[in-house]
Amino acid sequence: DLYNANGTVQAIELLPSSPPPLYALSVFLASSLFLGLMLLVVVVWLTLRPSFQDAGQGSENKRWEDRSLGKLGKWEWLALATPPAVVWSLYLLAFWPGVMSVDSIEQWSQLLTGNFDDWHPAFHTLTEWLLTRVVESPAAVAFAQIAALSGVVGWGLASMRRLGLSAVAAWLISGAVALWPANGITVITLWKDIPYAIGVLALGVLILGEVDGRRSRLDNRGRWILMGGVAALVGLYHHAGLFVALGSLGALWLSIRRRAVIGAAMLVLIVVAIVQVGLYPAIGVSGRHPGIDLVPIHHIGAHLANGTELTAQEQLEIAELIPIPGVAWYDCESVNPFLFNPSFSIDAMHEQAGRARELSWSLLVRQPGVDLAHIACRSRVAWRITQVPGGHQYVTQLLDTGSQVSSIVANDLGLELDPVIDPLTDPLADVVFETQHAATFWLLWRGPLHLYALLLGAAVAALRTRSWRYWAVVAPAVLVAGSLVVAAPAQDFRYMWPVVLSGMVLGPYLLLAVPRSAGSGQRAADSGRGKPT
Repeated sequence: DLYNANGTVQAIELLPSSPPPLYALSVFLASSLFLGLMLLVVVVWLTLRPSFQDAGQGSENKRWEDRSLGKLGKWEWLALATPPAVVWSLYLLAFWPGVMSVDSIEQWSQLLTGNFDDWHPAFHTLTEWLLTRVVESPAAVAFAQIAALSGVVGWGLASMRRLGLSAVAAWLISGAVALWPANGITVITLWKDIPYAIGVLALGVLILGEVDGRRSRLDNRGRWILMGGVAALVGLYHHAGLFVALGSLGALWLSIRRRAVIGAAMLVLIVVAIVQVGLYPAIGVSGRHPGIDLVPIHHIGAHLANGTELTAQEQLEIAELIPIPGVAWYDCESVNPFLFNPSFSIDAMHEQAGRARELSWSLLVRQPGVDLAHIACRSRVAWRITQVPGGHQYVTQLLDTGSQVSSIVANDLGLELDPVIDPLTDPLADVVFETQHAATFWLLWRGPLHLYALLLGAAVAALRTRSWRYWAVVAPAVLVAGSLVVAAPAQDFRYMWPVVLSGMVLGPYLLLAVPRSAGSGQRAADSGRGKPT
């Protein structure tokens, strides 16, 4: 109260004049209209904006094109890969020998003992085992992840440079990917999600080359084998990877209709079968991932928490299937409260998986609204830009214990933080912690905004070229998000990291660099008839 000398405060509550439901609806409609108009203006501008490809072939335009593209060199990919490699190496030296969660420690124990299971993809554990044959240190795995991801980023940007991305844009993207704190701390974490994300990004770059390239290279045997090999790695490094890999190749086939894509898909199935059916039994890989069996249990929990009416027989079956008292264990955002409850038996869950699915279906038919609300809540990690107030999202194992920084969960294997460059540890940790505040969390630590940017980029590229083929480019990232809508186990940043990387690397090209011409989308088809473009 500025008119009171004692500095008192007056609180005035402004109530809406209309009933609350009508008021909420009017605000929602007004906000939607305003944001929709803004988006329409942006899409129209991006679609109609000129580029040097549209300006003709005059000498003045040619000089502009030369300045924009810069000098393309054989080793340009290595130059563009350097900023991420250097920055991420500093992260590793500051948090040596890497970042490790409970999952990381469990896999590390397996590679030390040779007793492998497929709770986490055994192929990833075997990869870690192979990488540590020379030096048995988590740092060997972290260095390999840095080299692989920075190489894919550099190669992807160099590929897009040859499609029209300017040198300035390529270097800006490389720098942004390198300096993004979430990338720096995640790439040195020993998780299956890191090679999976690298594979998803590489698959998107390969698909872009076929959709928007000057000529299709799938007639070259090495090219379709490369595409099939990358897709196979995507399928092996994650339990949902086969769905993403085959779905992405299916989208590419629909866009260019080339038999070589079918060959790549067959290669994926053959490689996955050899590894999972041949190699795993030969080396004694045991167990299976809870995977899809957790989905019906989670849905049953939603009905218990919402008081869905149950028959006496259903109550007995659920008590046997989920022997946990009460319903406090149910959390729509995560399966962890019941998965790691001492009273819950994973073996019993597998044995009764069929009955659990039947129960879940019966309850869905009875009260579909409960299941829809549960799916909307569980899948927030894939579609909601901001975090729900009071909700929890796991972003990194890097923690501030009060007296010091910790990057490796407590373990009996003697693994602990031992920085090579100690003065870097606290400053980089502060950067990571500061970015987790609400003001920046939605941008730096959540994936949906990047997903929407990719979708917008695909739409703009399709409109500029009058071809829907560009939707295939975003298929790997979209399918990753789609798999989380179906069966997201928790609200973890790492699950959407493939989408974040694809959005940062592929998104700018789709939004800004695709030429406005009717023929661009036909390049792959033309090349199939032997026509240079």
